[in-house]
Amino acid sequence: MIKTSERERLQERREQVVRDLEELSEQIEDDQLDRATADRLHAVYAEELADIDETIAGLGDEPVEETESADEEVRVRGFSYGTVAIASLTLMLLTGLIIWAGSRPAPDDAESAASSPGATVDAGAIDIEGMSTEELL
Repeated sequence: MIKTSERERLQERREQVVRDLEELSEQIEDDQLDRATADRLHAVYAEELADIDETIAGLGDEPVEETESADEEVRVRGFSYGTVAIASLTLMLLTGLIIWAGSRPAPDDAESAASSPGATVDAGAIDIEGMSTEELL
């Protein structure tokens, strides 16, 4: 079972915020953001970084509380990557079969008429003039 400590999770988040601040600086240099938006984002990231640092400092030498990682949490719910892959492949296979069955040509009319109960089959052209009245009835 993969476990991560609260401290490790905070450290990872802190590293992400630092990367976000660096990217924000690059966007400012490249004129990708207007100054007001850049200032607002910088304040948000700086506040989040200060909160994370404060939380990490507050942990001190306390016992580390371990939490399950996201991968393990997904696995506990029964949706591992393998299960999702198998379900997706099965769904694609069934969809393909339905499309294939629907695209097959319809049977000829003579075949379908012959297979219908009470249907008569046209045996071709019949010369009515050469038939007697009894044969016509």
